This record gives sequence, C-alpha cells and structure tokens, in this order.
Amino acid sequence: MKAVINILKREIRNVSKDASLFLILLLAPILYAFMYGSIYLNKGEEKVKLALVDDDATAISRTLTSELNSTSIIDIIPASDLKDAQEKMYNGEVQGYFYIQKDLEKLLLSQKQANVNVVLNASRFLPSSDLLSTVTKVCLTVGAGVRKTYFNKQGMSDEEAMTMTNPINPRFRIRK
Repeated sequence: MKAVINILKREIRNVSKDASLFLILLLAPILYAFMYGSIYLNKGEEKVKLALVDDDATAISRTLTSELNSTSIIDIIPASDLKDAQEKMYNGEVQGYFYIQKDLEKLLLSQKQANVNVVLNASRFLPSSDLLSTVTKVCLTVGAGVRKTYFNKQGMSDEEAMTMTNPINPRFRIRK
C-alpha cells in the first residue's frame, strides 16, 4: 500500500510541474462542466422542415397535420409519397418525414391501434430531438381527443370521458 501512495505522490509532483498536463487533467474538466450547458442555452429550434406523407386524407389526418404545423418547431413540407419524402430528406431539404398510414381514421374510430411513422435525420441532434418530442406530444394530444370523442359518443359525460381518456391525473402540491 505504501508503494502505491509513493507512486501517487510522484505522479502528482510530475503533473504539477508540467503546466500543460495540469491544465488538461485538472482545469479543463472543471471549465468544461461549467461551459458545456451554455452551448445549448437558448438554442430552441424553430420551423424545422418536416416532410409529410398523408395516405389517409381524412379529417383526423388533416387535424394531425394542422396541429403539427401550428407548433413553433415544425414547418410541414408536403410530399407526394414515401419516395419523395425520402429524397427530400436525403437531399437535405427536410430534417425528416412523417408518414400517416391509410385507414388511420377508420382504425382510430374503431378503437384499434393505428400507426404513424417518423423518420428523422439524426446527424444534427438538436433539430431531430426537438422534432421527435413535438411530434410525440401532438400525436398523444390528438389521440386523447379521439378517445374522448369516442367515450362521449358512448353516452359518457365530458367529465367521465376525460377520466377514461386520462386515467392518471397528477396532482402537484408545493410546500413552503
């Protein structure tokens, strides 16, 4: 154990004598920890282009498209088909694409699972991360609206339908 302590002391002396090693090993990590967060401070993305392929063309798919486009982050660029959307992404015209499958509305209204696909170019982390979180929020919101409408049509009141749509209701208490 004494040998290990002697080696440690010797290495500390060597590092403290060499200014460049001292800066790299001790000061750089401390400075990096404080400065790293400032790189992303106020770096919210706005109007990131997202191609959209709507193979359903129904009221729900139009609502989904409208809600996506109304966010401050997403700028919808229409694409005629998947191949067109992929080309736009590969050419750098859009950051990714959103695909709405055929029969989406029919599946949702019959209370079956319906899928939408999001394909993102992750070479730039911030835009793809912001797009994914925004698309997820919009899809969950639109899905909740569809569920609430379904429960209302089953004869439930608005309060009962909201309870069935969102069965977990968080309550926050702030204590002083």
